[in-house]
Amino acid sequence: MTVVHENDTSLAPISYSEEAAWQEFVADKFTFFSRLFEFKVTLPEPGGVDLARRLIGELTSRHQIFRTGFQPVGDGVVRRLLPAYEHEIIEAEEPDFSVHPDPAQTELTPADLVTIWLTPGPDGEQWLWVDLNEMISDAGSSARLQTELQAMLEPVAAGRPHELAAPAAAYSDYAREQREQVVPDRLREYWAAQLGGLSEPDYIQVDGPDPGGDAAAERIVVFTDDISECFHAVCARYRMSGFMGATALMNLVLAVRSGARDITLSTIASNRPRKWSDVQGNFSNLLLLRTVLPPDPSFGDILTLSRQTVLGGLAHKDISYLRLPEVLGREISLPPVRVHYLKRDMHHYDVLDVKPSGAKWNEFATFATWPIELGFAEDARRRVSIWASFDPRLYSHANVNQLLDQCADVLGVAGRDPALTCQDVASRLGLRAPCGR
Repeated sequence: MTVVHENDTSLAPISYSEEAAWQEFVADKFTFFSRLFEFKVTLPEPGGVDLARRLIGELTSRHQIFRTGFQPVGDGVVRRLLPAYEHEIIEAEEPDFSVHPDPAQTELTPADLVTIWLTPGPDGEQWLWVDLNEMISDAGSSARLQTELQAMLEPVAAGRPHELAAPAAAYSDYAREQREQVVPDRLREYWAAQLGGLSEPDYIQVDGPDPGGDAAAERIVVFTDDISECFHAVCARYRMSGFMGATALMNLVLAVRSGARDITLSTIASNRPRKWSDVQGNFSNLLLLRTVLPPDPSFGDILTLSRQTVLGGLAHKDISYLRLPEVLGREISLPPVRVHYLKRDMHHYDVLDVKPSGAKWNEFATFATWPIELGFAEDARRRVSIWASFDPRLYSHANVNQLLDQCADVLGVAGRDPALTCQDVASRLGLRAPCGR
């Protein structure tokens, strides 16, 4: 076993996303171990554990993340990179995703971060499951890895070499380069201006804990056909992506509900430069999206300002949020609401395709991904759904259910007439909207 560096985090090739994950491991092991990217592939016949072992052995040799561990050193953490590692192939009827962390655990091994399952499929086939902890992967890397594994199946099963080129670099190279990068002036200037004077978010009432005593909860709402059509029409009219439209809708709903006019949301963005396109690892970054609204903005105003916010944030996203206090000269509070938007080809929530328009239901959840995480997703018919994961210790079910219902109600009113202001929308829906603040 070799230690790549023995100094503190600033010198070790630990990326900022890995550092953020390590902080969660130290503070909340249950949530840390629950954050997984998982996928499965079907093994060609005759399959078997030997084929699974050869495939995973190939991936482990090609990609550092399969043979990476982390060890605390002083107040920091260092990467422990193994020259080789053999992962266990767990044969079972189905994967077991339950989490039972050891509170005394102080370091992470490759086995803690990668889990491989071999299970029978319903028609006699075999499924190979790969579970990657979020510390060493992100959605983009997981999707790339599934494609790579799929391309390896036939050649490896037949005993032939696959034609995949070896990655040109390693994730530790990226991490070292990220650590050594000086924040460019254009990023410092943008974020100093964008987040200057940022105060504690006050756009949603903390009314928990919910009397049900849940530790986490999920709620899904499928927009009716007419509301989905309204959403797409507004996006087309204002030249907005679905994510921009979702950001604008949340800014409008939160402004109407609370009277707040300084609203900061967050999302996850990729910081993967093109030179690292074939490298496996976590390239994600938390992006803050602050929109300052006029006293009584119209929906059109909010759409325009939200579009500018998203475009500005994406153009200046190449700085870890862990470095923002360095840029601002002070600590900042993270916003309680995080937003995403997924087109149909970007997710596998097939249940959305079979649910009726207007459907609403709860899902069982074991941990909260964020205080309130709102995932907008399209189904095969381009209907829009909202999936909410939230912490009932902070927000009641009634509060979040109302928030989701009001997304559809507000869009149904303002989407058809974007000239309506926050006060107009509140009046038409019979809401008592606070004055802008």
